[in-house]
This record gives sequence, C-alpha cells and structure tokens, in this order.
Amino acid sequence: MIPKPSKAYIDSLIVIGFKLYPKSTFKFDKTFTSIFGKNGVGKTTLLDAIQVGIIANQQYTKFNVTTHKDDRTLADYMYSTLGYIIFNIGGMTKQYAFGVRLYKQPDGKVEIKPFAAENTHLIIEDFFEGNLLLDDFRNIKLKLLNRSPSSTLFPFDTISEYHNYLFEKGILGLNISSRISDFSLLYRSISTGILHHSSR
Repeated sequence: MIPKPSKAYIDSLIVIGFKLYPKSTFKFDKTFTSIFGKNGVGKTTLLDAIQVGIIANQQYTKFNVTTHKDDRTLADYMYSTLGYIIFNIGGMTKQYAFGVRLYKQPDGKVEIKPFAAENTHLIIEDFFEGNLLLDDFRNIKLKLLNRSPSSTLFPFDTISEYHNYLFEKGILGLNISSRISDFSLLYRSISTGILHHSSR
C-alpha cells in the first residue's frame, strides 16, 4: 500500500559521537536550509552523517564525496566507540523521530542499529545519564518515558524493516530498501552538487 503524500520534513538533526560533532543539534527550516562554511569546518561530515542515518548500510555509503576519493570510513568519523544520528520529523499530525546507533567494535567495524520513536521528538539529554552516553535502548526508553509518558521507542531487527517503516509512515517518499543502490547514487550526486555550489 502506497502511503498518502505528506508534508514531512526534517525538523532537526542530532549528531552524537562524531568527530567535529561530539554532541550537536541542528535545526532545519521546513522550506530551505543552507549549509555553508570554510573548508574543514564539517560540512561534508554533516552530510555524511545524514547519509549514514538514512541509508543505514555501509555497503552503500560513500564518504567524503566532494573529493571523489571515498577515502574515509565510518570508523574514521567516530569520536569514540558509541554514537547516534537522530532525525526529528515535522509537518505531520503525529510526532516521529528515527535514527541509528553506531557502535565501533574492537576490530574497527561499526555496527549500525536503526530505531524509531513515536509521539515525541528526541533530544540530546535522552541519550545521556549525566556524562555517560547510554548504549542500551531499554535505558533510553525509560528516560524518555519519564519525560514523555505517551512516547514509544523501538529498535529494528533489520535495515529493511527500518526503511519499510519510514516509507509506510509517509516519512520518506520511497522505500529505500527496494532501490538502495539507486538512492545512494542519487544522494552522493546531490551532496556533491550542494557542496561544490556552496564553495563557489
């Protein structure tokens, strides 16, 4: 079943545990948001974080697109062993958030675990107990329920379930899992164009 078109947009992006962005929130306008800055301030890092959070599959993510070198890995971006990329969605009658948990294993590989939340938007404090970054979704859920009793938070077993959910809820206009390689190529083309244009 194809969901009805929605006016969903990214209301805010939270990046935790990334180099240059160890604990950051970015607000987006519902019509247009511009990302600009000098070389080395983190424009590409931010776009790569968005890519990881949506695609959630390292096989199809290519980093540092402006150089066409693909000379970075997800592990290179990690500030420590644990991180999160979270999207809060606006423009819908119900509040949604989704994202991924990143865990760098001892062998350097990064495990990506997608999740979603309903009836709330997420904030940085939901993922910390004091200065400790939480890695267990059960603890995050307990903190979230204290702040927003009607909220729910749940991880997905597979990336396909994650993409199906985003499509069925009308958050994304296409089911990425069915055309993930095409989406990855399109995303890289758009990102390259954005950054080349902003550097002129």
